[in-house]
Amino acid sequence: MGEKNTLNYTYRIKATNTALSLTNICITEADVVLSLAKLKINKLQGPDGILPIVLKEMRDIISQPLTLIFQKSLYAGVVPSDWKHANVTPIFKKGDGSNPANYRPISLTSITGKIMKAIIQVKMVEYLDANNILKGF
Repeated sequence: MGEKNTLNYTYRIKATNTALSLTNICITEADVVLSLAKLKINKLQGPDGILPIVLKEMRDIISQPLTLIFQKSLYAGVVPSDWKHANVTPIFKKGDGSNPANYRPISLTSITGKIMKAIIQVKMVEYLDANNILKGF
């Protein structure tokens, strides 16, 4: 389904109802290192218990295994089940603190899952820009 090239894999994604098609998304180790370098270290950990500062500081060591996990996930079309879990926490908005309606829920999800999502989002926006699909928006 894809072409193997050391750590760089090309995966085919079928697009429907478009004149132009998104033919592949390639996640490289450089993409992963760049995303890890951009992590905000003051964010809370997800249900996996991995702190963003650990990922950011260890990016040169963990980028290769993360790249392989991301590539395998894209190839299989499945994300690891741990990335689907979230810790839901109430955050106070305003007003009376004893009123539950004055809180909003936030979901703390896996940082590694968010990194993969961000890389795919960048790749898709690059594709849309390169093909003038976002023109006028």
